[in-house]
Amino acid sequence: MIETVSYTELRYLMNRFSENGKPIPFSIIFLTADRANGTGGQWVKADYAVKNSNLKRNSAYQTSEATPKLTENALAKDPNHWKNQTTNIALFAKDEITGKLIKTGQIIKVHYRLIFFIDGKKVE
Repeated sequence: MIETVSYTELRYLMNRFSENGKPIPFSIIFLTADRANGTGGQWVKADYAVKNSNLKRNSAYQTSEATPKLTENALAKDPNHWKNQTTNIALFAKDEITGKLIKTGQIIKVHYRLIFFIDGKKVE
């Protein structure tokens, strides 16, 4: 039987930090959807993902790239994550030689209700 977790536990698993303050990566399986564009329906599996907001708290995973300057339009757009029950996750890849995680630069917006598995546990 597959172990299950609640949505509260899901949020806890996505927000874990190690003793040295680094975000703990998780594996996740979710379904894509975009009502505005009428697209989605693809299953996505990410073996190493971290909540993007957790990366901002820890500089160990930040890249050396310069941060883009925000325009007035970018400042006006609020993602309303709490209202829309969404979050942004950053994807990582594991270096086969060193075993370290490398940031791929890909960030995906995920709706909490479309997450079906986290760390091998079914979300209900």
